[in-house]
Amino acid sequence: MSLLNTPASEFVNSAEFVKRIQRLQDELPIDSYTLGNDNLWPLIRYSLGSIAVDGLPASQAGAVKHPVINRAKGITQKAWKLFTDLRLSVYGSWKDSAHNDVLRPAKNLFVTHSIRRTELNGVWYDIFFDTLIDQESSITDYLTLELVVSNSLRIPRYRKSLYTNKDLLLTSMSKSKSSHCNVLWLDEVAAKSADCFEINPIKVRNTLLSSLKAFASLKSYWQKTLNTVQPATIYLVNWYSLPHLALSSVASSKSIRVIDIQHGLQGDHHWMYGSWRLPVSGRFELLPEIFQVWGESEQKAVRAWSNNQFHRAEIVGNRWLNNSDEFFYQHGVNRQFIDFVKTQGRAVLYTHQWSDEQYFSKQVITELLKQSKAALVLIRIHPGRVHEIPLVTKQLTEAGVSNFEIANASVLPLPLLLSHVTLHITYNSSTVIEAAQKGVKSLVFDPLAERYFSEQMANGMAEIAV
Repeated sequence: MSLLNTPASEFVNSAEFVKRIQRLQDELPIDSYTLGNDNLWPLIRYSLGSIAVDGLPASQAGAVKHPVINRAKGITQKAWKLFTDLRLSVYGSWKDSAHNDVLRPAKNLFVTHSIRRTELNGVWYDIFFDTLIDQESSITDYLTLELVVSNSLRIPRYRKSLYTNKDLLLTSMSKSKSSHCNVLWLDEVAAKSADCFEINPIKVRNTLLSSLKAFASLKSYWQKTLNTVQPATIYLVNWYSLPHLALSSVASSKSIRVIDIQHGLQGDHHWMYGSWRLPVSGRFELLPEIFQVWGESEQKAVRAWSNNQFHRAEIVGNRWLNNSDEFFYQHGVNRQFIDFVKTQGRAVLYTHQWSDEQYFSKQVITELLKQSKAALVLIRIHPGRVHEIPLVTKQLTEAGVSNFEIANASVLPLPLLLSHVTLHITYNSSTVIEAAQKGVKSLVFDPLAERYFSEQMANGMAEIAV
């Protein structure tokens, strides 16, 4: 089988990626991988992870010699996405124009991909940034940039924000003076990385080259943006994406502090949070200075490689999870569904990640069927997979699972749901951590779960299904 066409099932998991990347970064002279003042090892690691862990290339340019029909399909898909993005942008620019902000000076700059929002009383609430602003009275001067074209939920935003996707799209397509990225080490990195992860070396090289070109162009966008905003602090959720890597680079050159807010599973075995080897300088320009984390285990994982010097972790807790039921009711969340859940006597929560046979296996469905005979099963679809609701509904119904609810469970705030269930079921969602914080035990189907949830398992708050 061609390595270029390796199916998703053969991609390495996050823990295996960390194991291999440790070996690779010990073998390679990462201090020499620079472009200007930037050490680019974080960009290299991100690009490798995008094709080794997720199976999602940093750019379609990473593919090699596709048949004509596949190339035509790719062009059609890109054209349709561009058309859809432009069409959706009408909503943000017109129908919700009251919440459109402008590029302007601000002391605090929030930058988000906007997938971590929820509906509260008919408004779109950012569970990280809006929560932070609500709870920190000192943050009054701020600007929020959203790296999307519009509000996909078609409801007003809770606070003003600025959609930037069109600008980023045009910038990444433009020609940059540095777009040739003539780096002498590219072939060496591609060859050794391909060997390490058993991926076609041409695909690795093209993916890295594409990332480097986009990175150079995105830096140009952020230079202009930060010259206008002039923030003292930048908050990110999450820090590892091409736009965010470029932003951290420019912020570093301007001595602007960058803070990453924990959004999910982190730790030693996370492909972009665990087991870094710092360069001789003791810092990476492309990494945040501060990682705001939920607890001691995440802080320990950062300290293990950062030595708590330039890069450091601060425990702030899970601000969103700490909100009480009354907070949500005050923000207009309908009590009717929660009252209905209470009448069922017992409810369990299943957090759905993907619909493939690994994550949504027969074993998982069998467990949900068993639970549904004695409890109401709340099926919560990942915010990025809401389009799978019809498919998941069909699969559960065909399996005989009847006592379940998916529509409300997928949109109501997670903290509210966790307050009214007795068990959490998942393949390996980071909700295991949040459930434990709420006193809810998790049943996990990933056989390697102990690598990610050792603290929860040691405390009896999580166990692997057998």
